[in-house]
This record gives sequence, structure tokens and C-alpha cells, in this order.
Amino acid sequence: MRIRVFRRRGDAPRPSAALLRNYLARAQAIADAGGGNLWLIEPALQPAAMSAFTAAVARHIAGAGIATGEITVLDGRTSARITVLAAPTIEIALPVERVGSPSARR
Repeated sequence: MRIRVFRRRGDAPRPSAALLRNYLARAQAIADAGGGNLWLIEPALQPAAMSAFTAAVARHIAGAGIATGEITVLDGRTSARITVLAAPTIEIALPVERVGSPSARR
């Protein structure tokens, strides 16, 4: 009897849709919190595939409108870091309401 074990191929640089959604949600949370580092740690990949994998994740994040900075892939490892910049803040200017005294309104 032969048993097959299904696992992610070590040489496949393309992240799954579920991983992309997860990394995108984490990147959005980091951006909303003021920016920081998004770490990619994928022990199932071969170190040679990590650069392409990281580039695909970075493209997906940038495509969703999240600003990124430096991208670092650790040599010989299956870890990488993408710097996520803070989400832009929107300032809303409300009109100044001038309120006089109640006696002046009569």
C-alpha cells in the first residue's frame, strides 16, 4: 500500500490565495497602526524560492493600495521582511459655526 502525503511544493514561489489574503489583512492592520514590519516565514519553501514568493506577496499588497518600503529576504533562509508604511490620514475640516449669545438672536 502506498501513502501519499500532500504538502506545498518547496519550489513553488506563487503564494496561495489564502496566504495572500492573510498577508494582506496583516499588512492593512500594520499600516493602520502606524506602519511596521510584515514578516514572512514559510518553512515549507526552499530558500531559493523565497525571493520570488516575497516579491509576489509585495506585489499583492501594493496592488491593494498599501504603501511598502524596504523588502529584505534573509539569505539562505525562508524568512523575509516587508516594511509597511503608515496608512495616510485624512483630515476633515469642519466649518466654523459662529454662535452668538441667546439675547443677540432675538
